[in-house]
Amino acid sequence: MPSLLAVECNAQGTCVAVGSRGTVLVSRDGLTWNTIPTPSSEPTFFDVKWTGNQFLMVGGPDMWILSLGANASAVEVVQGRDDREGVRLKGVDTGMGYCCAVVMEGGHILRAPLEEDGSCLQWELMTSVHNSYYFNVRFLEDEFIAMGADPFFYRSKDCGAVWDIVVPSTSHLGGWFDMVSADSSYYAGRGSDLEFSSDLLQWSVLIRVPDDPDHTSPSGTPISGSPNNVGGVHYSTSLRRILACATDGTVHFTQPMDYFGFPPDTFDHVLVTPEEGDRVRLHSITSTIFPGRGAAAVTVGWDSRIFVAFDSDNLSTWTEVTPPFVEE
Repeated sequence: MPSLLAVECNAQGTCVAVGSRGTVLVSRDGLTWNTIPTPSSEPTFFDVKWTGNQFLMVGGPDMWILSLGANASAVEVVQGRDDREGVRLKGVDTGMGYCCAVVMEGGHILRAPLEEDGSCLQWELMTSVHNSYYFNVRFLEDEFIAMGADPFFYRSKDCGAVWDIVVPSTSHLGGWFDMVSADSSYYAGRGSDLEFSSDLLQWSVLIRVPDDPDHTSPSGTPISGSPNNVGGVHYSTSLRRILACATDGTVHFTQPMDYFGFPPDTFDHVLVTPEEGDRVRLHSITSTIFPGRGAAAVTVGWDSRIFVAFDSDNLSTWTEVTPPFVEE
């Protein structure tokens, strides 16, 4: 069963979810998802980004880059992609006229001009800034932030050859999975924590997701619990909320921004599936306004799990949606 690793929606209510085995899914209402054929079932797509006129998907191995037009009917292999074996593009974002992507291994960064039609075709490999193990890149507050397994991260105005290191003063082992900004403040999924900062240097913990409890295998062997991660963080302009999802199957969200200051002192938290023992590893979360249905949040995870909740219900009820290939 493919795992879904990222989901992105545009303002028109079209959502794209990507993952392993070359999986690309599209929905225009959050409840019905269609499979979009891709050239190969070999790549894993780790991230997807709406560029303003098309969806851009990156993955690996072999530096896969695909685009999907606004009509969301067929993907195209982006010309100029690098065919080197074993190289995985882990994250992508746009800003300041560029598309920026990070390579999971080796600290390499790719850049392409963002064309007027929203395409990114002429990719070039920029200078490696550090022998890092990158998880993601985000464009926040007029600069790119490249993050990964290290306790520090990097910032650049143009995704170029010059990157400045940012070393947070708060001690942590690292593991930056995602980051967003809202009202000049930053929210990051960092290991099992959702953290807050006003300057990228001082960070405070808002939420800590507990580790999975110890359990016993069917044969009676004790198994130690495993750590959970806050894998996806999203600032929703349609919901006016900070959203986060974790690998223990929980979604965390603030009340609308009209009602909290910075940082927010409380987060509501919902287990997306109520069935006992049904552990859902959630990796990405986003939001949009579906025509005729209103503002909603969408989260995806392993085993092709998709969940949708609507703002009219205060995000309290999450409906699981079954992709078409699961129904088959």
